[in-house]
Amino acid sequence: SPAGTMVNFSVNATDPYGLPLSYTWFLQGSKTGSNSTTFSFTPRDAKEYAIKVIVSNGNYSSTVEWHLNPPKPEFIKGMNYVSWWYTDYLTPESDKYMGELLSDGVNWVSILVTQYQDNAFSTSIYRISSKTPSDSAIAHAIATAKTYGYKVILKPHVDPLSGWRGEISMRSEADWQAWFSSYKNFINHYAELAQANKADLLIVGTELK
Repeated sequence: SPAGTMVNFSVNATDPYGLPLSYTWFLQGSKTGSNSTTFSFTPRDAKEYAIKVIVSNGNYSSTVEWHLNPPKPEFIKGMNYVSWWYTDYLTPESDKYMGELLSDGVNWVSILVTQYQDNAFSTSIYRISSKTPSDSAIAHAIATAKTYGYKVILKPHVDPLSGWRGEISMRSEADWQAWFSSYKNFINHYAELAQANKADLLIVGTELK
């Protein structure tokens, strides 16, 4: 079970002589929970957990154990797939090149989309119609990647037309508020686009301080 997901356990027991039963639960060898037929907990780490319950009528007892194993992490063998032209992802050449990544053992593709601001101190983020990949181009690239069996990351960038995104800095708190408002609109748009097209991951804040 993934870390952070509640897991529920239960037992159903009866005594043949009608004697009352007690239930003692253990987590990782330590007594926990209460005298109940159910026990719930939320794993905090991706590790193996041992859960045990002892059911007793005072004279005899029976034990049930579970071992909860986290899923094995997937090794991402990924490649950035980039374009700085609004229709590149729609071309047959793009579809072909994406397929060729399979020969390199790639199993994830990160699709780039870039919007711009004038310089590192500008507060407005905007698309350039001849450069920023269109939404339809991004949707096509995601769908194409899925047909090849890749998992897909959508990777939105903010590029100053002069300077580098890692140097983006505002001169006042008011400017920061204006910039974050613009960034919120920018990233929410691509979050919705990623969700609508069933991208597997969305990257936020690439190379920003």
